[in-house]
Amino acid sequence: MKNSKTITLTDIIVYLMNDLLGWFIIIWFDSTGNDGKFQDLSLHRVILAIGLIHIVLSLLCNLFLFKKKKIGNKLFVYNTVMTTLPYLYLAFTWFIP
Repeated sequence: MKNSKTITLTDIIVYLMNDLLGWFIIIWFDSTGNDGKFQDLSLHRVILAIGLIHIVLSLLCNLFLFKKKKIGNKLFVYNTVMTTLPYLYLAFTWFIP
């Protein structure tokens, strides 16, 4: 019988895909701008909306799926940090002078 406190390979793959999705969105957002001038403003806004949706959905999943389990407390902190880290990088490199 599977122990509910163990992390499976599937869990690890899902966590890594979520983390990599954040960095992919940031790279995609960054590639649509050229020296602070947006090449395609509508595409830029769509990517920004996708990033905001990614943050909200990831944090909601972290809150409802990982917070209640014993091992989930550590995963909750890890996933929260790894979800917001790419967007903090973007904020400090693009929006804060």
